[in-house]
Amino acid sequence: AGGGRRKIPLGQTEDLGMVSVHFNGKFYEAVPWTGEMEWDVDPWGKWNMRGRCTSGQRLFEVEITALCDPKKVPGVVLRAPTKDDGLVYFCKDSFYAETT
Repeated sequence: AGGGRRKIPLGQTEDLGMVSVHFNGKFYEAVPWTGEMEWDVDPWGKWNMRGRCTSGQRLFEVEITALCDPKKVPGVVLRAPTKDDGLVYFCKDSFYAETT
């Protein structure tokens, strides 16, 4: 799962991203053009993403929460797009988190 907001021509912005799940050999995806998605993501330690697929053959709704203790898993600093400063070292990533 992932998401963000990007600038497009004429000073506008758009939301983009995907919340997806592999279950019983099938791929389920919620993307802005087939449903709804929301996210609340901290620079490090907490991610909450929700998605609903409201069109197509695989209708579903999912919420994924991932938590990572910054004291136990320091993560790796990555460059990420920001509203005012462009691509800068801003967030962290790791392959370790408790997900629900």
